[in-house]
Amino acid sequence: MGIQNSLIGSVAAVALLFAGAAFAAEERDDAMHDGLVVSASAESLVMTGKDGKEHSHTLATSVPLTLDGKACLWSDLKRGQRVRVSTKGDDLKAATRVEALDKQPLFANTHDGAVVTAGTESLVMSSKDGKEHKMSIASDAVVTCDGKTCKAGDLKAGMRIRVTTRASAQTTAICIEALDKQTAFGLKI
Repeated sequence: MGIQNSLIGSVAAVALLFAGAAFAAEERDDAMHDGLVVSASAESLVMTGKDGKEHSHTLATSVPLTLDGKACLWSDLKRGQRVRVSTKGDDLKAATRVEALDKQPLFANTHDGAVVTAGTESLVMSSKDGKEHKMSIASDAVVTCDGKTCKAGDLKAGMRIRVTTRASAQTTAICIEALDKQTAFGLKI
């Protein structure tokens, strides 16, 4: 009887493990890709990434498109405009949202400021108006300093930062770009 109970317990543990992995995959948040528009059509968007390489995303008719925060058509997207493409889960080709900038300097969920404190799971930053904001740091957040990958704990008080948050959770940082020796954020194009 003991071996049978042990076997049933092991099978149940494996089933829970697979169920947890499936649930985690289902709960994945958007990934964001910043770059510049190369071309756009009703079916696809071709862009250059931060690395300067071209890649394309498929556009379904239901994908929300914005230009400077206002709804637009794909034909409003012009070569050279800054663009942020969101994708879901493992499908990095299918766009779920496209945000372009023409006159606006920042995307809606991007915040500039300075580091107050930074740890592995949380960040306190001061915004341009001097107010402090506490954010959690997503476990898969991308953290860079002067364009090089680093850890959030490496950031020092006073460093200029640009934080990108989830559209659905403005207090969860998914990307933290810090400046130490460089003077400006942005794409190297």
